[in-house]
Amino acid sequence: MRRRCEDVKDAMLVASRVDNVNVRGRLIEALITSDPEERTGLLKDLSDVERMLPVYDTENGLGDYVRRFESADTYTDIKTKILYLNSSVIFEQA
Repeated sequence: MRRRCEDVKDAMLVASRVDNVNVRGRLIEALITSDPEERTGLLKDLSDVERMLPVYDTENGLGDYVRRFESADTYTDIKTKILYLNSSVIFEQA
């Protein structure tokens, strides 16, 4: 999961500009969970985010990312939060 997030971190920053919270969340989830071919298409579409955004179904399922193993399956629900930090704040240690 960490590698998937690292692979699309720049695209997630672009996606954070989407005003609609549902579309933004679905887009970020798709960037993380999609297969390489779909991800390539999403990254291409994000190159001009103001003009072209994918349409997402807002139906909620059991998990955004599913991995199947021999003995069990895992379902991961991805939650997205965009944090805005003020880089001008300086912390000093006493």
